[in-house]
Amino acid sequence: MSYQSGTDADANRLAQTIGSNIQKITQYTAEIQRIVNQLGTPQDTTELRQQLQQKQQCVNQLAKETDRYMKEFGSFLPTAEQRQRKILKDRLVGDFSNALAAFQKIQRQAAQKEKEFVARVRASSRVSGGLPDEGLLSFESENRPQAQVQDDAIREEDLVLIKERETSIRQLESDIIGINEIFKDLGMMVHEQGDTIDSIEANVETAEVHVQSASRQLSRAAEYQDYFTDMNREVLRDYHQNYRLEYGMENSTHTILGFSRDLNTCDINDKTITESTIRVIWAYHPEDFGHPGPMYHGLNRGRKSLRLLNPKSHTVTHSGAAFFDIRHNNAFTYPPHVGVSIGTSLDPVYVLMEMHYDNPTYQADLKDSSGLRLFYTPVLREYDAGVIETGVWVSLYHMIPPSLPEYISEGHCTTECLQEALELEMPSGIHVFAVLLHSHLAGQSLKTRHFRNGDEQQLLAYDDAYDFNFQEFQYLKEERTLLPGDNLVTECKYNTKDRKNMTWGGLSTRDEMCLSFLLYYPRINLTRCESLPQIRKQLTFIGVKEMYTTVTTWPFIIKSPKKYNNLTFTEAMDKFSWSEKKGNAFNDLVRQLPMNVRCSRHAQERWSVSNYFKSCLNIFLILLPQSMR
Repeated sequence: MSYQSGTDADANRLAQTIGSNIQKITQYTAEIQRIVNQLGTPQDTTELRQQLQQKQQCVNQLAKETDRYMKEFGSFLPTAEQRQRKILKDRLVGDFSNALAAFQKIQRQAAQKEKEFVARVRASSRVSGGLPDEGLLSFESENRPQAQVQDDAIREEDLVLIKERETSIRQLESDIIGINEIFKDLGMMVHEQGDTIDSIEANVETAEVHVQSASRQLSRAAEYQDYFTDMNREVLRDYHQNYRLEYGMENSTHTILGFSRDLNTCDINDKTITESTIRVIWAYHPEDFGHPGPMYHGLNRGRKSLRLLNPKSHTVTHSGAAFFDIRHNNAFTYPPHVGVSIGTSLDPVYVLMEMHYDNPTYQADLKDSSGLRLFYTPVLREYDAGVIETGVWVSLYHMIPPSLPEYISEGHCTTECLQEALELEMPSGIHVFAVLLHSHLAGQSLKTRHFRNGDEQQLLAYDDAYDFNFQEFQYLKEERTLLPGDNLVTECKYNTKDRKNMTWGGLSTRDEMCLSFLLYYPRINLTRCESLPQIRKQLTFIGVKEMYTTVTTWPFIIKSPKKYNNLTFTEAMDKFSWSEKKGNAFNDLVRQLPMNVRCSRHAQERWSVSNYFKSCLNIFLILLPQSMR
């Protein structure tokens, strides 16, 4: 974007862009402060640090861009409005300086926290004795006893961690130096500006500049293409034009527009495009966009959920392969080296497709062509595919209190389950190529976390904007290997603010689930790897003291205290007086309770680790950042 034409309108438009950038820097700085405050706490995760790095990069990019715009603004030729322009420039320089100072202060705090972390690791590490503050040591393990090699391996882990944080510190210090250079530029601008203007007169004339600028902007509204909506659903033009119109076509029935934009524009009015679900809202008016601006679309509107960054595999079938349709939908295909076997003892004997339809407005004459096309051939692919269901065991013991903006459930595929199944059948591991994340209407975001030897790997799959009405397998960009001893955690965030009673684990859409379905190869005899929190302490939380020992009904009946006598445990949970504070405390308790583990084979057979209780203490420690263990 350049404003070199030098007109008054260009100068005012540039000032608007500078002001918008300063506002974004201020908002990003507040978000960075919140993240920095969480460093070194139980909330400190790899994902949190990635968010921090992304926001820091955005501010640095905005700072450099705004510095360039400020120089352009100062280069405009003198006009009759030069006095007002000096006032405006003085205000922009001051606002920009304040925003940068706040950002630089947070950067220094972040750098100090990283330095303190490195110092703690050095102090607790076996390599701390005599290690200099700068530089890293390397170790050679050749021709040394096994105990010494193992000792060095532990040291290497600490060194990798130290190196990562020292790289972060160097980047932070480089950013601070970059901001200092911008401060120098601003100092020169103030020096070149000349005499200052009386502050009272400046305030009056600044208001006049704002009025004149607003009038000019209104007269040029039709020139803008990039709009956004606020919390009141009002359509507003975006001074940061990040969308690029690539082409347009129109005939008697269709209008087609092709456009592009960066995945992350660093614009607070633009949604960052990630691998999560994106909700696209569309609307149009039968008449062309004119001088008055956008007109109300009436009923010409709709919405659709998409996953823009979900990589698609190519449809590869054997030439002449037979197929049968249960209607047709070509949405998902297996990789060319993987197929579903038919006819073995582990295979199903029939296929059933069940469709759920939702038509709340009772719209007539709807037609649906979605479904499956199944190809079958005697020419077998290299590997048989399998499916593992992991997450929270679907049960009434999975419960979510009402009126909560956020509640987190965790389902564990434990080390013991994967160890037993993989060591016996596939010691070299299995390869996951797609994941389906699944919850119901209260689900807001889901992710599948992968751990190896206690260290968290890159997320297996995630969706930060889950839509129950849009569910599809996510192809992984790269296949992920699961080895004996790995473990998985499926984490689901729910919102029950609009609910008055408990939400239970179950099959109804008003019930909830928290599941990940992993497509993988080669197939092993493992179908479910799930967990469920212990029920007794969940009931103790609401004051239950005793249950009837002879279970004759389901849900079972409570004996005492008196206020719950002869109530089922579900009725007692609903009777409890829930609040947001109590709900959060209940969530903290449940996430640390012992788990009932479900580790199932085909035909409902179970591996030996099924139905045992596993303490969540060690798992809780694994989920903490290394600095907090």
